[in-house]
Amino acid sequence: MNINRIITRPKKIVKNEQVLYRGNHYLSVPIIDCQNGAIKNINVVSLSNKALVELKGEQNLFKPHFYKEGKEIEIEKIDVSKDQYYLPRLDFFLIGLPSIISTSGKRNDPYAQ
Repeated sequence: MNINRIITRPKKIVKNEQVLYRGNHYLSVPIIDCQNGAIKNINVVSLSNKALVELKGEQNLFKPHFYKEGKEIEIEKIDVSKDQYYLPRLDFFLIGLPSIISTSGKRNDPYAQ
């Protein structure tokens, strides 16, 4: 019996850095960078193709950028925590703005289902 298989091997981890992760039955966000809030890759389960598809960027797939009146606002700091012990929460403190932009809560949670 000749079965062709594609075997992929992950890259070797060379440094220990804090990351968060999020997912459900069909979509996973396995690496959310705590330093800059970037999403490194997204995995999607394709049931029709019986496959796992990975979307990955050169350095990051998505990186948050904030703008006010057409000008980019720098991130001063990011507080990282977990809601309900497993939901990633990133609180972005932006230079020159008194408020926080947060990924928690149903209203503004990009990971809400």
